[in-house]
Amino acid sequence: MKKTSATSFITFGLIAWSIMAAPLSARVIFEAGYENGLENNGNAGIKVVEPEDDRIEASTNVSRVGSGSVRTELRYGDMTPVSVRSESSVRDAGGAPIIQRGVVRFYAFSVYLAPGYQQDSNGDILFQIKQGSSGPSFHFMADEGKFKFHYTNNDQPKGVTSPYFEESGYRAGIWYDFVLEFLPQYTSDGYFKFFYKKASESEYTELIHYTGSTLIHDRDGYIKWGIYKSTWARKPTDSTLRVVYHDNIKVATTFDEVRLPAYLPENADAGN
Repeated sequence: MKKTSATSFITFGLIAWSIMAAPLSARVIFEAGYENGLENNGNAGIKVVEPEDDRIEASTNVSRVGSGSVRTELRYGDMTPVSVRSESSVRDAGGAPIIQRGVVRFYAFSVYLAPGYQQDSNGDILFQIKQGSSGPSFHFMADEGKFKFHYTNNDQPKGVTSPYFEESGYRAGIWYDFVLEFLPQYTSDGYFKFFYKKASESEYTELIHYTGSTLIHDRDGYIKWGIYKSTWARKPTDSTLRVVYHDNIKVATTFDEVRLPAYLPENADAGN
């Protein structure tokens, strides 16, 4: 696929992605599957921020891999010292920053919107790449019945952010798998690719391929997952309760280390 330039528009075409066998040198940098029943996956490096003690919990209700996942809940009226959020984050893994400038890694996460998840005209941020207290370099969200992905970087004027890509629509009650292939660079020689599939599908689809600056600041970063909904700090929206599950949060050196095979639970909806 031909890459776009740093100043060109994101490629929106959907391209089937065939996964090659992983080389022997592949290794996993970080993994959280919540099989041990602990809200931080038993990892002291995972920071949990929740407005109430029961808003983030390991769960066996649903899982994408194994028997566990993490359930995140947010209610209108919830508040933390830093806005309205229930989120987990990790900054370091294997003695290095989880987002390390100049190092290509593959960042995977699976998302399950709980049955009854109400469409809202104001989005819920479900995954972020951050570089400190400023806004995210990347965020992935459920918004207006669609999955959307958004980036901000050093090349853009201050306060200007990219257009969103919009996937055609999500369904509550099924798992979706995402992979971000990411070279973090403050200069124009970075890139990212974003891949997606339903859990019942075997092949990933490439949604975005972008080259250029991929960081807001010239420093390393970290990842966050959960629910962030800052609008609730100012006003109500169409919903008052959000419940989302995350599983298979994984960082590795190759795609094959993070990809997931097709999976359809017994008696599941074949439309998954």
